[in-house]
Parts: sequence; structure tokens; C-alpha cells
Amino acid sequence: MPQNHLSIAKRMRQLSRLLIQMKESNPAITSVKQCVSPEHWESLLQAVKCVARLNEETGLYDTPSMPLKLGHSIQMCAKILKSAGLIKQNKSKQQETESFLSLYTDDWNARVFAKALETLHVKKFNKANILPTVEVLSTFHHRYLGEEAERHLQDKNSNLNYLTEVRLAQMISFNRKRSGEAERMMMVITKPLIPPVKLIQKSTIP
Repeated sequence: MPQNHLSIAKRMRQLSRLLIQMKESNPAITSVKQCVSPEHWESLLQAVKCVARLNEETGLYDTPSMPLKLGHSIQMCAKILKSAGLIKQNKSKQQETESFLSLYTDDWNARVFAKALETLHVKKFNKANILPTVEVLSTFHHRYLGEEAERHLQDKNSNLNYLTEVRLAQMISFNRKRSGEAERMMMVITKPLIPPVKLIQKSTIP
């Protein structure tokens, strides 16, 4: 599905940033495959901290979600390499990846994961949730979005992409849906089960 493609592309960019950081400390490393090794474990941890911008004074990350996502991606890479070693019956590769996964299980939580969760908790605790009033939401949905949609519907030279964005914003604000949830909705869901003309006829029958 399209959202999976976007998620995979995002994970690949994160791993690319990690690889660039690893190459700065060790130019001999040229692939993520080489990073998944007990030999480079300490360098890997340091690279993750640099990519997520760990503040050494406070012990908190500027981007706490990055270590969590990178940890999952690194673990998946190790499991893929382990499976490849099993298929090819490469005992040395199996032992290397098993050792790496063992390090990940024993060391990652204490040295990376815990600090990332602590940072998320601190940021969530200090974040002020300012909720809009009913009047503000009503004005935004009915007056601004409604008028914008009507204006572009009547204008033959209007930008169709902009009109689509306005309609999507109406759907999100009216149905209280998240943007990611709304953008993944299929067209068949948005179509009425009964055609509008038949619905009107049915409602006017005595």
C-alpha cells in the first residue's frame, strides 16, 4: 500500500543518516550490513546518539523518536542477515548476527531505549495542550473552509489540487480524523451508499 512505501522510504533515509555518521567515525564502513556487527557496537551506539542529537548535559534527546525507530530498523536488519546466513548455511554469519542480537537485547534498552522513553515522557509532561473552542472550530469549518470550497467549485479555472486539499481539511475537521487516517481512505468509502437524487426522492415520498 502507498503508506507502506512512504514508511519504508522514511526508514531508509534514517538508516542512511546513521550510515553517514558511522562513516565519519570509521571510513572503512560502506554499508549498513557492516554496521550490524559486534565489532562496531560501540560506534553504532555513538552514531545513534549523534543522529538523535543527545544532549550530554541533560541526558535527553532532541529527537527521542529517532533512537526508537533506528533500534527497530537495526534489529530488523540483523534478523534479515541472520536468515540469509541460515539459508546459505554460513555459520560465521549466523554466529555474528546472533551475537549482535544478543548485544541488542542486553545493552540497547539500558543505554539508548530508556533515555529515549524518558525524553518522550518529559516532553509530553511539559507540552501544553491548547484545544480550540467550539466557536473557533465552527468558524474554521463552516465559514473559512466552506466558503473556500464553494468559491473554487464555482470558478472553472480553480486549482483542483487546492480544492481537494480544502475538501480533505473539511473531512478531517468535521469527522475528527487524523490527517494520516483521512489520506488513506478509499474513494469507495467516501461515496454515498444511496445516490443523492434517489436519497432526495426517498425523503420526499409521503
